Order: sequence, then C-alpha cells, then structure tokens
Amino acid sequence: MQRVRDFLTTAVDSIDALFSVWDSQDRLIFANSLFQNLFDVGGLDDTVAPTFEYFLRNAVRRGVVSTGGEDPQAWLKWRLGRRRAPGGEVNIELASGQTFRVIESRLAGGGIVAVGIDITERLTAMAALTKSQERLNLASQQAAIWDWDLKTGHLYVSPSFADGLGYSKAEFESITEISITEII
Repeated sequence: MQRVRDFLTTAVDSIDALFSVWDSQDRLIFANSLFQNLFDVGGLDDTVAPTFEYFLRNAVRRGVVSTGGEDPQAWLKWRLGRRRAPGGEVNIELASGQTFRVIESRLAGGGIVAVGIDITERLTAMAALTKSQERLNLASQQAAIWDWDLKTGHLYVSPSFADGLGYSKAEFESITEISITEII
C-alpha cells in the first residue's frame, strides 16, 4: 500500500499545477509539493490538519494571497462563500503576481479536490492583445479605410474616409445605399 501511495504522490508532484484534497470537514489531507511550497504548508500528518478557512486566513495574513486591494475580511467572505459551493472556477492572485485559476470539485462523501493552474502568462498575453487592439482601433480611426463586402452589402467606412470626401458619416451611409460607384 505504501508503494502505491508513494507512486501517486510522485505522479501528482509531477503535475505543473497546484493540487490539494480536503476531507468532508474541509481539512487539508493531501497537497502536492508545489502547493505545499507555495503556501508554506509544511509537512502534513494526521494530527495537524488545518481547515481551508484557517489555511486561507493564514495565507492572506502572511501576504501570500492578494485581495486585489479589497478589504481582506470582505475578500475572505467572498472566497469562503465560493468555497462552500464548489464546482466552478475562481482566479486567485498571489502577492508574487502569479494568478491561478482554481477549479474545485466536490467528491463523494463531501470532500473537495482542488487544482490550480497558473494562468499568469495567459493573462499577460490577453492584456497585450487588448492593448494592441486598442492601438489598431485608434490607428484605423485616423486612417481613411473602407471595406465593402459585396456578398452581404455591408460597408465599413472609417470616420476619416467619409470626412475626406466631404461627407459626414451619416450622409456617406445614405449615399452608399444608392451606389458606391457614383462616389468613387
């Protein structure tokens, strides 16, 4: 039996994600090394099994978990409320700047298994993409651009295109209903 336990522990430790299992009393009974090191859990044994609430309050107090500038007590209330109805996902930001998407599932018998995937790089890439799209939108507002989909009849006209031809956007749209070939 010990051999199987060691094998499972090694397997779970090889996963590049936070992994923890909580009993029906919401006490931590197993956590992989990444989870233990990140949250300074220390060695787990049968005599000391902190509850999720104790663990979470301690992580906030020690500054491991960021409350995003929110009042710590309000944030704890929100997070504990989400914990009582597991089955969804929640993003948890650490003081280090890392963000984990935590997925919690209720087990038969009332326990909870939680997996936390580091989504920091994804969030950074999404923020960069949003900023790039904003710059593109700004640039396209300054450029004289038009695009006419002949199949659907949809015409995209940048504000400066109509203006460059001496029309307001509304005037240009009504004219294009007649025929764009008369304008160009």
